Amino acid sequence: MTQEAIVTGVYNDGTADVVVERAALCGGDCNTCESCMYENTIKVRVKNPIDAPKGSHVYLETDSLKILLATVAIYVVPLILFFIGYGIASMFTDVESTCVIGAFVGLIIGLVGSATILRRQHRKNPTPSYIREIIPRFN
Repeated sequence: MTQEAIVTGVYNDGTADVVVERAALCGGDCNTCESCMYENTIKVRVKNPIDAPKGSHVYLETDSLKILLATVAIYVVPLILFFIGYGIASMFTDVESTCVIGAFVGLIIGLVGSATILRRQHRKNPTPSYIREIIPRFN
């Protein structure tokens, strides 16, 4: 995945702070959702292998597979374990409230598992994005 950003700080360890503009939820039609009234920029630390200077406009590159896996860990794993928890509880009892409790136990296990997976990934690679190239500016 490629995004445009502006370098706001450079560090000696080969990283840089950049500001990335979030995509609008409304697709640019601000009359439909009013999400633009909130801050729509994100400051992130990224790898800076090309030594982009402060103030430069750059392209960031992030591995799309890692983004997809993080999305699955956050949304899909807890949902699947929610239904698995309900199914396991329903195998042992016909009481609906017990099945619902089983579903929420599965959901909690899924959320804890997702948080563990994401924390482990963050420890391995805290800055998964890197500056690919500087965008030339014409005056």
